[in-house]
Amino acid sequence: YILANQETIQHETGRLQTGWAKGVFYIPQRDQDVIWLEPNLTKAYQSYGSIEAQLELIRELAKGKVFVNVLGAFASCLYGLINENSMMNFFIHNGGLTEGGKSLAVKCALSFFGKPSKMGNTWNATINGLETYWEQNYSLPTWVDETELSPNLDHIINSCYAFSDGHGKVRAMVKDGEVAQRETKTFRGICFTTGEKSFAEIQNTAHARVKPRGITRRVLDLNVTDLWNGVDQDKAKNLLDENYGILGIDYIEYLEENFQDIKEEFENQISFFKGLAEGEKRKQLAILKLALEIIYQMEFISDYAYDIQVANLKELARVEAEKVEMIKDIKSEFKER
Repeated sequence: YILANQETIQHETGRLQTGWAKGVFYIPQRDQDVIWLEPNLTKAYQSYGSIEAQLELIRELAKGKVFVNVLGAFASCLYGLINENSMMNFFIHNGGLTEGGKSLAVKCALSFFGKPSKMGNTWNATINGLETYWEQNYSLPTWVDETELSPNLDHIINSCYAFSDGHGKVRAMVKDGEVAQRETKTFRGICFTTGEKSFAEIQNTAHARVKPRGITRRVLDLNVTDLWNGVDQDKAKNLLDENYGILGIDYIEYLEENFQDIKEEFENQISFFKGLAEGEKRKQLAILKLALEIIYQMEFISDYAYDIQVANLKELARVEAEKVEMIKDIKSEFKER
């Protein structure tokens, strides 16, 4: 594309991916000297409305557990600051019956970075389609909606493992009469999913001879039953409709200015969850708490809201620890038999 259009593009660089490159974060609505080769990116990453309305939205959301989604969206941008190999990508799943506000929860979280109606995908997409979507939105939060639309449970499970591992399938192609390997797609960040079942239910109803228990390590499972308690859902929806893509840009610029300090702070947040969570869960909670610390330092939320969210993260740690223990019990039972 670039070679065919040198006269037009001149010295500008073509890009497919968002995300970090040499300490700079690339995203379409920033004034950067690049050409975005993927048109959907420029449709999705737009800014509209006022910063006051976005601050009002984030402060309303910070009153309840729904704010974990917001933390996930901001935490996704931290991939690329922390050690690339220090943790896996993971899903944040909002599960529950229809009308529980799960899609709205994700849209609110995504709205700080762009136009949420243009930012998601569905489980009806092929694995190759999802890999392309994740690769293009590198280090930014992504969303795969409605697990019920998936052709089968294996599709969800395989996609989950691929995303958490950070790279797609190895595929072959024929070039100049020779069989060669295509460049493998890579992706980093946090992906939201939604559906009427929890991810735990999805893995338990899989038809495989061996249940995919590893999903437990790769997903934070949120129940929408009490997700919106204390938060005005109608107010959030009204603010969301006309205001998006503003606070995320301020946040990204703050990350660039404090690159090294934030990178070092991640280890402190891992230590915070000592005794509350272990292994991969501890790192997932730590990156959410790191995002919370940054949002608080930027004065997006109040002291009171900060305390509420620390308590919510501790509660989430307890729930996730119980799931991990349940998996250990299943393994022990298998060994005994």
